[in-house]
Amino acid sequence: MNNVTLTGRLGKDAEVKQHGERYLISFSVATSEKRRDGERTDWHNVKYWTSSDKVAQYLTKGTQVAVSGAYRNDQHEGKYFYYVDTYRVELLGSKTDTTNNANDNDGLPF
Repeated sequence: MNNVTLTGRLGKDAEVKQHGERYLISFSVATSEKRRDGERTDWHNVKYWTSSDKVAQYLTKGTQVAVSGAYRNDQHEGKYFYYVDTYRVELLGSKTDTTNNANDNDGLPF
């Protein structure tokens, strides 16, 4: 089973590319964990295919999201690129919200 769920903040505004009648929305999510030797932050590339580009207006730098999908890799010129192929994106809070309160925008899933 290949299932990934991440909760974190966007590192920059999402990028949108149109492919026929579908849109590819790409963004990066930072996840953090506290450790004995300090805090560790990991960055995850996310790809989200959708029929509408409207979700991209909400995916801006600093926005807290939860994403669910599958871990994938692509090979290009002998190098592997890893990303989360997302089937669900949920907004959790505003850029300034640090309380992890999911009720700020009713947890809008896309």
